[in-house]
Amino acid sequence: MSAQGSNSIRALTNEDSVCDYGEFPFSFAASVGNVEILEMLARHAERGGIAKEELIEVLQMQRKIRASLGAEQDIVVKEKGGFMRLLVGLQDSRGNTALHMAVRYNQKACIDWIMAHYGQETLHTLNADGMTPLTLAAQLGHVEVFHHIIRNHMTQIVYTFGSTQMSMVNLAQLDTYRTTRSALHRHKKWKSALEVIISTEREEFANDEFVVALLQEKWDKFAKRNYLRYYLWTVSNVLCIVTL
Repeated sequence: MSAQGSNSIRALTNEDSVCDYGEFPFSFAASVGNVEILEMLARHAERGGIAKEELIEVLQMQRKIRASLGAEQDIVVKEKGGFMRLLVGLQDSRGNTALHMAVRYNQKACIDWIMAHYGQETLHTLNADGMTPLTLAAQLGHVEVFHHIIRNHMTQIVYTFGSTQMSMVNLAQLDTYRTTRSALHRHKKWKSALEVIISTEREEFANDEFVVALLQEKWDKFAKRNYLRYYLWTVSNVLCIVTL
């Protein structure tokens, strides 16, 4: 598959292959880590190289896929960067975007390229397994990619004084809390990165400072108190039964 060999953006499936490189040109380029192909595809799209009829067909297919995945937001093409947003955000039959594929194959350069080309929304896109690119990195044990996304695309600098900076990380995809205001948290398959790491017992994160610090904070502020409460309740009930 190459950007020059085809003008099509239709999904191409290969059910007989053991390799999964996605079903769209952007997904393939992200999988193999070729930023040059991504650039060629972007230039081709900007020159209007995609037929209107094919674009309509792809839009209809995407709406069906998103509906089957339980996505709440519709596809928007008219706003700034809408066309590129559509292309980099195309979801295949498994719900994976180009960003999911870049994460799967540890392609950090492609992750940065996608995020720089209207790919911010795909950071919050769920695939058929309920995984965003970040939680997919956690599930696969890709520690470097996991921290790369957090550090470069989920961290906001809130204060600067000379060489000193204070940054803030959004915990919406990291921590286990839930809020009804978040479309991710309302999804029936949603699991945070921390839940994924613990439930899949990823050894790669066992000594990770960030994850350990987050777990320790949760234990000190919430879990310890609840554990002691249930422990004392259980012990008191056992003692009551024994005395009877």
